[in-house]
Amino acid sequence: TILKNLEVQAKKRLQTEYGLSATALTNNASISKEVAILNAWEDWYTKAFETVSDMSLEKNQKLNDEIHKAKVELQRYNSKLKEKLRP
Repeated sequence: TILKNLEVQAKKRLQTEYGLSATALTNNASISKEVAILNAWEDWYTKAFETVSDMSLEKNQKLNDEIHKAKVELQRYNSKLKEKLRP
């Protein structure tokens, strides 16, 4: 489904950005800047998840529940990545 594809792409993007941030931190980058980048991607994908319901012709509670779960899971995933960045 579209939502599942977005979830996969969101985690791939966050993983890519985590790698870039980890490298940047070895070159004295600011942790707050790197965390802000990860948060920006989380926000972008969270908003993308919400647009999936716009494609449905009628209100669909099951879809809304799946979107909510996807958002929570992405937040958890991003939190774990951010914790790994901190010394």
